[in-house]
Amino acid sequence: MEINKKLLRKAKENISNKELLDIAKKSSSKFTGIISNNGNIKDIRRTRKFIVPSSLYGMRYKESSSTIWNLREQGMDLFITDKYGILKNDINTEDSLSKIKKAKEKSQKVIYFFGGSTMMSQGSRLPYFSISSLVEKLLNIKSGDSYACINFGIGGTCCQEAINLLINRSLKMAKPDLVIFYDGWNCSTYLTLRSQLLIIAEKYNLDLPFAIGETIRQLEHNITLDKVFNYSYCLSRLLKMSIGEMAGLLSIKESKLEVYLGRIQERFFSLRTHKEVEKLTQLITEEEIIMRSIVEGVSDYSSIHQYAKAITNSLNIKFLTFLQPLTFWGSKKLSRNEIKWNKSGYSSGNTMIYKSFKKELLSTIINKNFVEDFIDLTSVFNDYEDELYIDTGHLNRLGNLIISERISSEILKKI
Repeated sequence: MEINKKLLRKAKENISNKELLDIAKKSSSKFTGIISNNGNIKDIRRTRKFIVPSSLYGMRYKESSSTIWNLREQGMDLFITDKYGILKNDINTEDSLSKIKKAKEKSQKVIYFFGGSTMMSQGSRLPYFSISSLVEKLLNIKSGDSYACINFGIGGTCCQEAINLLINRSLKMAKPDLVIFYDGWNCSTYLTLRSQLLIIAEKYNLDLPFAIGETIRQLEHNITLDKVFNYSYCLSRLLKMSIGEMAGLLSIKESKLEVYLGRIQERFFSLRTHKEVEKLTQLITEEEIIMRSIVEGVSDYSSIHQYAKAITNSLNIKFLTFLQPLTFWGSKKLSRNEIKWNKSGYSSGNTMIYKSFKKELLSTIINKNFVEDFIDLTSVFNDYEDELYIDTGHLNRLGNLIISERISSEILKKI
C-alpha cells in the first residue's frame, strides 16, 4: 500500500511536549489543563472540565474545550472540541455543523466516524493526525473532491454507546452519506465483561445496578446512583475526598508530586467507581463463564452493527464497519516495545479473550453474511516493521496514517 509522501514526512516530524502545550494555550477553545489520569482529585477535576459523565453515552466532551492527555511515555496528546462538543480535525477548523452545512451546499460527501479512544486518536499528538482528519485529507487528495469527516469518537466507549450516539444525536444533527464504526478493542473488553457480570449476578444472587443494554460506563454511574442514600458509602467517599483535598494542598498543579500523591490515593483511597467494578471482576474465575461471555459478546457486537446498518440504510445512508488492529491481532513483526506490551497486555488485559473474540467474530460474520459491510484491518500492519503502537491498541501518527490510507481506499469503493 502506497503512503502519501507529504503526510508521511509530517507524521515523522518531532513534536515536543512544550510545542504541544504552546499550541493548546493559543487555541481559541478553553484550555482545561494537562490530564494524567493519576487519581489525584485535582487531576479528576481537570478531567471533568473536558470529559462530562453521561448515563446514556458513558461520557461526552465539553463544548469548545481543549485538553492535553499525558498518559503514555511517547508524548502527550492534544484534543480540541467545537461548540457542540465534537472533536475537531485540526486546531482551527470550523465547527462541525457549519462544516456539514457548507459541504451539503456544495454537494460534497459527509462521513460520520464512531469509535473509542483509537478513533479519538490517542497517540496522534495533534488533531491533525487523528484518523478522521487523515482520512478527510486523503479522500480530498485521491478523489479531487472535498469531503467532510466528522469525528464522533469518545474514549472509553464501545459500539453500544456508538449506536446510542448515532440514533440520539448524530443523525439528528444532519444526514451523512456514510457512517463508519471503527471498533473491536473496547467491544471485546466491555461486551464480554457485561456478559460476565450478568452471569455472576445470577449465579451469586448479586443485586447489581446493571441491565442488558448497558455497558461498563453505565454500570459505574449506576453504582454511584445506587448508593447515593447509603450513609456508610457517602461517609467513606467524603473521607476519601477530604484526604484528596489535603493531598492537593501539598502539591503544585500538574507537578510530579501531584502525580505521586494521586497514585497513592488511587491505590488506597480511590475516588473512581471503576474500583468497584474491579472488585466484581475478581469473582469471574471460571473458564466456562469467560468462554460463554465471548460468544454472547460477539452476538451483541454482531446485532449492534446489524441494527446500525439497518437504521442507516433505511435513511439511504451507507454503512461500513472496520475491525481495528491490535498487537495480538494480525502478524505484524513487533518492535521490542510492542513485544513487551503484547506480553503484558498493556492497556488491554487477558489476551486470550481478544484472540477468542476475534475468532468467534469472524466465524459469526461469515455465517450471518454481512461480510460486504465488514472490513478486517487486523492484518494491515503485517508488512511493516516500524513501531506503530503506543500500547496494545493505540497507534502513533504513522500507524494512524497507514490505517487512514486503507480506510480512505475502502470509502472510495463504497461512495
